[in-house]
Parts: sequence; structure tokens; C-alpha cells
Amino acid sequence: MNARPGRSGTLAQAVVLHNRGALPEAARLYQRVLRESPRAFEPVFLLALLRVQQGDQPDAERRLRRALEINPRHSEAWFHLAEVLAASGRQGEADASYDEACRLDPPHALACFKVGLRRDGQGRAADARVAYERALTTQPDFPEALNNLANLLRAANDLDRAEALLRQAIAVRPDFDAAHVNLGSLLATDRDDPAAARKVLENAIRACPQSAQVEFHLAVLLAQAGEREQAIGRYERALTLDPNYAEAYNNVGVVFLEEGFLHQAQTCFERAVAFNPSLAEAYNNLGNLFTQLEQHEAARAAFEEAIALRPAFAEPHNGLGLLLAEMDDVESAAAHFRSALERRAAFPEAAANLGAAMQRLGELDAARHWYQESLRLVPSLALRIKAATMLPPIPGSRDELLESRHRLERGIDELIAAGGRTTEYDLLKYPDTGFYLAYHGMNDRAILEKISRLYAQSCPTLLYRAPHMDRIRDTGRPTRIGFVSRFFCNHSVGNFFNPIIEHLARQPDFEVHLFSAGLRQDETLARVASACREHVVLSRRSLDVARKTIEARELDVLVYPDIGMDPFTYFLSFSRLAPVQCVLHGHSDTSGVP
Repeated sequence: MNARPGRSGTLAQAVVLHNRGALPEAARLYQRVLRESPRAFEPVFLLALLRVQQGDQPDAERRLRRALEINPRHSEAWFHLAEVLAASGRQGEADASYDEACRLDPPHALACFKVGLRRDGQGRAADARVAYERALTTQPDFPEALNNLANLLRAANDLDRAEALLRQAIAVRPDFDAAHVNLGSLLATDRDDPAAARKVLENAIRACPQSAQVEFHLAVLLAQAGEREQAIGRYERALTLDPNYAEAYNNVGVVFLEEGFLHQAQTCFERAVAFNPSLAEAYNNLGNLFTQLEQHEAARAAFEEAIALRPAFAEPHNGLGLLLAEMDDVESAAAHFRSALERRAAFPEAAANLGAAMQRLGELDAARHWYQESLRLVPSLALRIKAATMLPPIPGSRDELLESRHRLERGIDELIAAGGRTTEYDLLKYPDTGFYLAYHGMNDRAILEKISRLYAQSCPTLLYRAPHMDRIRDTGRPTRIGFVSRFFCNHSVGNFFNPIIEHLARQPDFEVHLFSAGLRQDETLARVASACREHVVLSRRSLDVARKTIEARELDVLVYPDIGMDPFTYFLSFSRLAPVQCVLHGHSDTSGVP
């Protein structure tokens, strides 16, 4: 409080004491002035503020109301009354007082800002926008109001004005980290200019060196650009600045998950939910992780928790659908894919997954519809191949069986003639191996060869050839034999072939390596693994990583107990990783793979 011209000597002395923090002495002088001039506004108002400082909310409220009886157009008094009411938990009365302070001319800038915050939180964007604009009429350099108004304008797609206001907020307060982050987000997402966004955030690092928020959002940009190591470094810096930053733990976990470091990812996601139990994204990511680990019940619980925390969140419905499909509960899976699409209509993965579920349920027209819906959103040759190779699980008649085979061949011929390229990632995302052909009781070789020819043409990297193919084998060592399957566990493939593998592993002339293309662990797998020279779990995130893992052993013979049931080993089998490669009858059909 500053000394004002015209103040009495006693009032001026009270203000000096108030400013020094000598509150009891100042209060006595304010009360002396009021005994002499009971309707004087200033001592009533200043004594009310002093009572706020002393924590005497009831007396502060009483005196503020008295001040407003004397001068009902004093916006500062209305604002402080609102603050006292809010501190007492009387939010409705506080809102009315904030509104009054905001309506007066000139409006109280901070009151208008708080009205804007309240309206924004209630979803009343238009009213919030008016409140922020009124705040800026009184205080044009109010950085928080500039920032919040910019966010509302951005949501209304008024990007030019939003960007200008964010830059103004940064100019007013260069260390305003939220404005830097919002400007970076606008540039990256709405302007599709990640380079400009990155420059903004790098400048923000210099202006706000202690901001975990800026480090976090720069890490997000780096991760999206594929600069994983730099992203992890920024996330770690964010966690150094804020060790409880749940979102940073979550995002580091995503990077680890994508890189195949599953246990590190699990640690990060679990820390994220420990620090923020309401972080639905972390539970969704735990669901994805446990699905990969084939821990089905844990995955289901995580997805259901994410849905409970945020019912409008589409991703956990899609993830739970994939899990249920893996567990052969296809009808429930389809219901969750539909739920995902109800929550986010433009969700190509969920549409494709619903198409796959409809295919498994034998509803091929519905499957085609959802495949086409996915392709409308994101063109994908891999998904077009999947749609073209679609077969009914159980043909209703011999004529339907023959027609489905003819339709499949026509579709494959058209795709071969059209050309085009896809990626191994997309093939694993939307796989089809012609599995149902095995149930037709017919010669499938020509069709399966044609399917494999389409895959090889569309994705030439499948035809990888290991360098040791061209070297002369050292005959002075045991023959190295590798076995690759997802099903060395308690499964028909494992139960049938594991004893043969164990027998070979005991022979001194053979060195047997076991490659599991799945993460399920049980006693059946443990027994065969203990008999072999080594047991290696292949990363299912990348065919290239799996190829390099097998290639490093320089095998003489590579054996697939089954090809055609698991898409990952089907596509892996296109590569030449040993001079002799064999397929056994775990899936009772030819592979078609060259």
C-alpha cells in the first residue's frame, strides 16, 4: 500500500506500519480513524485486508461487505471479498463476487481472469473468452490471460490470433513455460511444423532452464522424430527437475516398449500410476505391455482401469479388443472395437480390427465394410492384401468354398498387377497367412505360392539373406540347428515336437538353439529350453531384430515346426538365415514361401 495525497496523518501512519508487517499496531490505528470517520472507505477496506493477512476470515468478510456498502463500485473490494468467500469454501457466493468485480468499469483484471478460469473449467468456452478479453482491457500485458485466451482461440481454429497472443505472452514474460509449450504444440500439431516447434522449445530451455514441462514436451517432439536417445535424455532431465512427473515416466515407458525393453517399460508405467493413479494413458500402456507378455488377466485389468478412469478414452477399448481376440473371445472383442469407434470415429486401427473380428465371425460383408472404412482413413497396402485374402472360417457349401478361393486368387492377381509397396511393420499390423485354406481339403500350393509372391513383391526386405550363406562351413564343429516357433509351450506344436528337439539336443553331433517367438512361459517350454544349447526369446516388435538375432548364431539348419499359424514366424520364414531351412507339419499345409 502506497501513501496517498490527502490521507490523514493517522491513516498514513497506519499504512506505513501495515507495509512493515506491524499488523497489530496498524490495526489499532485503522480502528482509531474509523471511530472518527465511520463511513470512510479506505480504512475499512485496508483493515479488511489486514484481517485477511491475520487469518481472521469472518472479520475480513464483515469489513469488506461494509466497504462495499460505502462504495459498491470498488472492484478491488469485490475481488477480495470473492477471495475470502472462496477460501471459506463458499464457491457459489465467491463466483458472484468475482462476476461483480469483472462487470465493473474498469473491470478488475485478476477477477476477470478467475472468472475465465471458472468458466473454462465448466466447459463454457464463449463466456471464458469474454472474461479473459475483459481482463486484457484493464491489463493488456497479463501473460496468463494472453495464454489462456490463446488456448481458447486455438480450440476455435483461430490459429493466427492464438499464435500472436502466445508470442505476446512470451514477450511479456520470457520464462513463462506454459506459453512456450502451448506455442510449440500449436506449431507442431496445427501448423504441422515440428521444426518450428522444436526451435520454440529449445529457446524455452534457455529461458526456463528449471522447467520440467518444457523438457517433457521437447522430449515428445524428439521421440516423434525418431530421436529416441535424445528423447530419453530429455525425459530424464524432466524427471530430475520433477521426480514425481508421472507423464514423463509414462512416455519413457512408451519409448522402452517400442524398443522392446519390456521390463524397463513396465517399471516406468508402474511408477507413472504410483505418482498419478488417475493417469489413464499409463494404465492403457500397461495393458499393451501385459498383452505382449501374454499376461492376459493383468492386461485385461489394466485396460479396464483405463476405461473406468476415462470412459471416453478410445485406445483401451481397442487394446482390450485385441486382447480378447487373442483369447478367442471374438464377439466381446468386436464389441470393444465398436466402443472404440463410438468414442473416436476416425480410428483406422479400430476399424481394421473390427473388420478382422467380423471376418473371424464369418460376417464377411461387415468385414469388408470395416476394412474399407479403415482404408478410407489411412491407405495401407497390407490391409488391402488382408481384405483380398479374406476367407470364411466355415464355408456354408462347396460352391461357397470354391467361390471364396476364386475370389481370393482374383484379388491377389489384381494386387500383383497393380504393384505397390508396404512395410514389415504394416504386414505385422494387418497380417494374413491364408490360414483357413488348410480346412478346405484341397491342394493349396498354387494359391499359397501366389500369396507369398505378392508379399515378397510388396515388401522386398522380407527376402533378406544372411551374409554367412556365402561362406564355407567349418566342418570341424557340431551341426548347428535352430528351431523357431511361438508354440514351444503347452500347445499341440510344443507337445508334439519338443521331445524330438530334446532328443537332438542330447546328441554330441548337434548344437541346438531354441528361438521362442512368444513370451508365454510354462513348464513345457522350460523343459525343452533346458535341454538346448541356448534359449533365445525373439523380439516380436521387429522382423529385422529377430533376423539379426538368429543370423548371429550362423546356423547350418533352421527348422520351423509350423508356418502359417503365427504371422510373425510366417513372415520371418521368407528370409534365408541358414543354408538348409525346413518346415514341419505343426500347421498341416504347405507354406508357399520360396
